[in-house]
Amino acid sequence: MHTRLLWFLFKKCVLILTDNVTHTSTMMAYGTTVVGPALRLDLIALEGVGDGTNLLLRFNQTNRVGVPLQNYSMWSTFFFYDNRTSLLYVTIMDRCILQIWPTNKAILYTGLAFRNCPLNKLYRSTGVMVDSQGNIYIAILPCNWITKWTINSSSGVVIVGSLTGSSNSDNKTLFGPYNIALDEANPYLYVTDRYNNRIQRFMLDGSSVAVTVAGVNSAGSAQTQLRQRTDIYLTKSKTKICICNNFNHRIQKWNISETVGTTVTGNPNGTAGSSQFSLNRSYSIVMDV
Repeated sequence: MHTRLLWFLFKKCVLILTDNVTHTSTMMAYGTTVVGPALRLDLIALEGVGDGTNLLLRFNQTNRVGVPLQNYSMWSTFFFYDNRTSLLYVTIMDRCILQIWPTNKAILYTGLAFRNCPLNKLYRSTGVMVDSQGNIYIAILPCNWITKWTINSSSGVVIVGSLTGSSNSDNKTLFGPYNIALDEANPYLYVTDRYNNRIQRFMLDGSSVAVTVAGVNSAGSAQTQLRQRTDIYLTKSKTKICICNNFNHRIQKWNISETVGTTVTGNPNGTAGSSQFSLNRSYSIVMDV
């Protein structure tokens, strides 16, 4: 259905992203296709990839033939690989679950009506992160919140967003959260606030108050604007973020202290293309920096 995410473990600094329409995965700043178009890509992890049949595949970096590991029945939305435990946390939005590979443990479907947002189940989960203590942070798209699940808990706690699940655009609410990034040391949680066209940084001190670090609350293709971005990557220095600007068909790098982004791949004007310098609905991004 959709192209998702490509991630190889390189020893050098390299960025790999996926293209939603051409179903290829490329390295920046101009693209070298490393997987696809023979495959429709959905997810790659540990030298692996998910294809259009909703499979999780493992790939050797020099071999384009993958080994099937898991069938998710629906397209995988985002994943987080925990280097401490070698576990892969995968959200499958249309199945309303988060699955932990290879244990097959899962947080399961609600079975409840649309926009009924309980805390003991998931409902169309998107982004996921895991901290050093094993706590799981999950973005819930229609509930407009981020929940935290402690180890062995039977329900989550809302740490970001409205407790009623309602959307808004002030500094405490979200409208369609997608992927998230965790700065555990400070501690901050970065959220791609999709339909508010911004990136929000929340202080995890109980206040649930955010600062906008990218975007200006209105969609557009200027270097100050975002348009329904989907993913974010926080660099190891914690001073820069890279953003998949989905409807602007580009990847932008932002210094967290600045209000203007720099286009690092894709057309700076926000137009789609299929050349090695262009993107078409870029969805996900991982860097080794």
